[in-house]
Amino acid sequence: MHGRRSLAKRKQPPDSQSGGNAAKLARKESSSDSSQPEDDAAKSPDSTESEENDAGSHDSQPEEEAGGLPDLQSEEDIAGLAGGLFDGPEQNPLPGLYPLNQPLDAIGQARLGLLFHMNTNTNGVSFWVELTPRPSPIGGLDCRLPNCDRMIEAGDYRITVSPGMHHMGLSPWNAECFERLADFSQAQYLRRLRPITRHTVPLRIDPYNAYALLDGGAEKLILEWKEVLNGLIARRAGDPWPPQDLATYGILHSAGRLGFYRHKPAFLSHYEYFLHTHQLAPIESDGPGEEDEWDLFDQYYRTEHPYDIEYQANRLGEMLRSWQHDKVLANSYEDQLDENQLQEKRNLGARALRAIRRLSEIPMPY
Repeated sequence: MHGRRSLAKRKQPPDSQSGGNAAKLARKESSSDSSQPEDDAAKSPDSTESEENDAGSHDSQPEEEAGGLPDLQSEEDIAGLAGGLFDGPEQNPLPGLYPLNQPLDAIGQARLGLLFHMNTNTNGVSFWVELTPRPSPIGGLDCRLPNCDRMIEAGDYRITVSPGMHHMGLSPWNAECFERLADFSQAQYLRRLRPITRHTVPLRIDPYNAYALLDGGAEKLILEWKEVLNGLIARRAGDPWPPQDLATYGILHSAGRLGFYRHKPAFLSHYEYFLHTHQLAPIESDGPGEEDEWDLFDQYYRTEHPYDIEYQANRLGEMLRSWQHDKVLANSYEDQLDENQLQEKRNLGARALRAIRRLSEIPMPY
């Protein structure tokens, strides 16, 4: 395989070839009519033919997917790499995640392992964002991030790689941990990320026969984050910002506001239209005279750095953790909370609690 030959050449030439070249060099030096330099004499027809075969075999290989590792052919090669293998920034398979010429630690090896898994699985690899369902018979799940001791419990947001890595059927990660491996500022990672909702549930079934459907708040936050990040990636590439239907944009971002109304778009079913204008409405208002309406995106998504693509690419876990924290407070009885949690819940206010409880419901398939 071309990748293995490349690595072997960096280490040392094969013994058989070295011996053959030395013998030929000795014969050339003993000849009185030799006029070739030593460097030319050291090359044998066999070695030249071998190099031509190497070049031919490389040209005949199918083109790798963008961002892949064409010179690395096994996970063992990836796990054992040290810094210095990649000579320039254009050869770095993990731009933005790992610097060149530094030894790979456990996290770096995991990043390369994920990239290898993405580029070698013929069935395609997806990153499913899920709400961990009720406790399973085996208890919590271990996060796959090296050295992470935080279990994935019921109610946590997790990202599951499917098909699983290392020949496993399930590779779950805490959402924040997975961000340390996947560079979501790159399209090859972002396009694989898919939230588990009523639209995608037929494609993804939890191993314990429980659908890991997201609640409404998490669904809207993830889709908004991904939509904006896609636009930033397009703009960085010199492409125009993807156009949006104004009617749909209004429903997704302004439903729930006092006096707001939009006709149902033709492509939207009556069920989806009802969901987005009622249960999934991002705005909560107390009625006429309301000046400070509660907005889901203002509370958990919007930032002072909306066009910083590197910053936005690492906000998914933080955003979901903040939403989960308030969701637990809003849906817990007072005798389940300590004094600090009770004060946090009171600080949210009645309007926010009402909105959070509504968006905590899971929109089911029709």
